[in-house]
Amino acid sequence: MKKILALLLFILAFGAGVPKANAEITLLPAEGLPKIALYVFLDPKGISDPTASAEKIHQELKTEVEKGKKASVLPFELTNKILRRYIRENTSAETAREADSGFIVKKNDLIALAKEAQADYILFLNARVSSDQVKWNVWTGIRSKRTILFEMVLTDKEAKDYLLDEVFSEAGSAQGTAYDRAFNKALVKILEKIDFSKIDF
Repeated sequence: MKKILALLLFILAFGAGVPKANAEITLLPAEGLPKIALYVFLDPKGISDPTASAEKIHQELKTEVEKGKKASVLPFELTNKILRRYIRENTSAETAREADSGFIVKKNDLIALAKEAQADYILFLNARVSSDQVKWNVWTGIRSKRTILFEMVLTDKEAKDYLLDEVFSEAGSAQGTAYDRAFNKALVKILEKIDFSKIDF
């Protein structure tokens, strides 16, 4: 019994004496890298939880952008708050959703939003459901089909150098009335079309 206790004390003493090298290491991939303010404007029509879907889009894009370790993306909580406040202060009910197109961002908006977030670049994404269908099939039953229109602009903080200015459209389907699942399937397909590794920040 004494030998076991002595062995345990030795192990504890040895463990306490070994410096934990990893304890002081902090992963700061964003340190020194250009900052990107990523704004996601999601038309709430047809989406049960627009904020959750916008956050999902933000997180997926953040992961893709930061893979190449060329730039860092500001947190969703920060940019979402800035965008909501900006739209509320700078658009009217008559112009904000003309023809169900959501918030159409202009050059001055891009410059202002980049400045507000103190970012080097701005990535603005406007996403909306452009068509919504429910179909019945004798083999699969009811299926929901959603098509997303996905407009993306990536520019420097002065909106002079446009690194990306594209419109993507993709459809996703799911069983029953799982509209959000169909939306997310379409989103995954769209994100596969964008290669941020080829962009030089």
